[in-house]
Amino acid sequence: MKRRPAAASAAVLAFQKPTRKARLGIAQVTNEKRILARGELRHDVVVRSGGRCENPACRKVITSGGCSWDHWLSGNGRRTQQESLATTWLLCAACDYARTNNAPSADYWNQRFKTHCEAHGYEFTPHRTRIEAFARHA
Repeated sequence: MKRRPAAASAAVLAFQKPTRKARLGIAQVTNEKRILARGELRHDVVVRSGGRCENPACRKVITSGGCSWDHWLSGNGRRTQQESLATTWLLCAACDYARTNNAPSADYWNQRFKTHCEAHGYEFTPHRTRIEAFARHA
């Protein structure tokens, strides 16, 4: 078996993939930063809400455990990237249940979130209604 010169070995090592441990270490640091950023964002949302449901039609005082951090823009794989103070709001348990089930309608929740965005100076992105979704596929 031929031995490579030291310079060739160094060049080969420079282009190898990092070891699994090195990759995990980098991922772990990135994950920790993301967790810290989410914690700060949650804190900012709670402070902005003043301990009340952020649905303008409700505004109930939220007791411990009776709230939900709702993502207006959600989706598979991109939710974390779309999280911001402008795209999340704090809802009481009753409002969160209703919003999750689009009760009474998607238009109702579009209007509520639009009012919330206008009050805080955020850009509003509406959700599509069922009629719009069906019209697109027709």
